[in-house]
Amino acid sequence: MLGPGNPWLDPRYARMAAMASVIPMLMVAGPLVGWYLGGLIGRPLGYENPARFVGLILGIGSSIRQVWQMIKSIQEEKR
Repeated sequence: MLGPGNPWLDPRYARMAAMASVIPMLMVAGPLVGWYLGGLIGRPLGYENPARFVGLILGIGSSIRQVWQMIKSIQEEKR
């Protein structure tokens, strides 16, 4: 039913759906970027694998933090 009383036509729902659709990409991109940057930093120092592991852990942490902030902002949009 498309009409002025339809809550699905509210632009807030489209914004919330767009923000929620980014979450899986963030969960993949953060660890990949961390792994890559860790290798770039660790290669000249001679510690490529440990640096990649540290970069991977930092990437996972940053992804979780960003997703947490997005979920909080989505919840605030709902109100």
